[in-house]
Amino acid sequence: MSEQSGSGLDWAAVLKGAVVTGVVLFATVLIVKALRPDDSDAESNLWFLVGGAVLVAPLLGGFVAGTGHPDRPLTHGAAATGLAAAAVLVVAVVRSVVRSRAIPIGTVLALCVILVSLGVVGGCVAFRRDLLRRDLDVEPGVEGRSKDPESSVGGAEQDGRGRRSESGRDA
Repeated sequence: MSEQSGSGLDWAAVLKGAVVTGVVLFATVLIVKALRPDDSDAESNLWFLVGGAVLVAPLLGGFVAGTGHPDRPLTHGAAATGLAAAAVLVVAVVRSVVRSRAIPIGTVLALCVILVSLGVVGGCVAFRRDLLRRDLDVEPGVEGRSKDPESSVGGAEQDGRGRRSESGRDA
C-alpha cells in the first residue's frame, strides 16, 4: 500500500483515480472539439459523447481509486473524483474569464456533485469486486477449496460457492 495520510487515504490511488477521470473527460471533450471545429457546439449530436463520458469517467476513476482498499473504497472513489471535479471547476472558471462570459456556477457545481456521487459508486463496485475475488480465491489445481487457511472454520473447508463442509464435499 502507498503512503497514507492521517485521514487513512492512499493518495497515490486517489491521484491515479483522479487522472483516469480527468483523462476520460477531457479527452472526450477534445475529440468532440476536433470533430466539430466550428463554434456551433449546441447543434451537434457529438456532445452526447460528453454526456456519456460524464457518466463513465467518474465510475472508472472511483473504481481505480477504490480497488485494493477494502477499508475505505468509497472514500477513495469520492476523493479521486472530487479532485477531478475541482480540475473541471478550475477549467470552467478560467475558460469563462478568458472568454469574458458569465461563469455557469450552477451547472459546474451540479457536474461536481454528479462526478463525486458516481465516483462513490465506482468505489463501491471496486469493493464488491475485491470481495468477490477474495471469496473465490482458490488454490490452483484443487478445485473448490480455498487457499486461505483462515477461511476454514473448525476444520471445515469452504467450497468455491462459499459453503462449508467437513469432508470437502458440498454441504
